[in-house]
Amino acid sequence: MKLTVGQIAKIKNLTKRTIRYYEELNLIKPSEISSCGYKYYNENILKRLELIDELKKLGYTLNDIKEIIDRIDDSKTGKELSEVLEPILNKNYKIVTNKLEAIKNLKDNIDRYFNFFKKK
Repeated sequence: MKLTVGQIAKIKNLTKRTIRYYEELNLIKPSEISSCGYKYYNENILKRLELIDELKKLGYTLNDIKEIIDRIDDSKTGKELSEVLEPILNKNYKIVTNKLEAIKNLKDNIDRYFNFFKKK
């Protein structure tokens, strides 16, 4: 299936400008350009945009994401892909674990305050 920038923007709830910007940064590439200059993308673009969104949510900059995507695209085997993704996943696991611990500590403090005021 061929998708236009407008269709992708609607499906992924992004602006057309964002999609064009991602293309300028070489985060995404059209699978086809018509003789009239219209750009078309295949369905894989949706997975690529999901990856970009997830990495942004984890705090990666677009430059970081570009490096990661380039390394993923250059991976020829599952082992090479694993070598790219494993450090990223490990780093993010640690970040999420630390955030969860901080949230748990905050919740415990709030619970203590509630209990203190209930006693009065």
